[in-house]
Amino acid sequence: MTRKLTYSVVLGSILLFGTAVAQAVTVDLSSPQEGTEVQPGATVEMTVTVTNDAAIKDCVVVTLKLVADGIQHPVVAKGWIRLKLEPGESATRTIALVVPADLRLSAAVPATIEATASGKKTQTEATDSVSLTLVP
Repeated sequence: MTRKLTYSVVLGSILLFGTAVAQAVTVDLSSPQEGTEVQPGATVEMTVTVTNDAAIKDCVVVTLKLVADGIQHPVVAKGWIRLKLEPGESATRTIALVVPADLRLSAAVPATIEATASGKKTQTEATDSVSLTLVP
């Protein structure tokens, strides 16, 4: 009885952890405005490429957020996309994120646009980012 229970636990662990390590989503974020100065009200264009490296079909949600350093409310803007990807499939989307026009800045502020891709079935996550400077 103990031997069967031990085999079950070992086999279950191998199946659970062995497949979880191999399953992943990846994300690549790029922007022609990376490294430039952007004013409130401007639109930042980005290209997001998501790949499902898992052996199963996955629903991937990509969240985007513009985070500015040194201001009271650092998350300035958010957006998201949802993709259904077959095993090994990649999808590329062009996205525009608008910097809020009412953002009050007294000086140049470093900012980052962060993309996080979350695989719902594989329970995996990947991130990428681009940097820019918000100016008054």
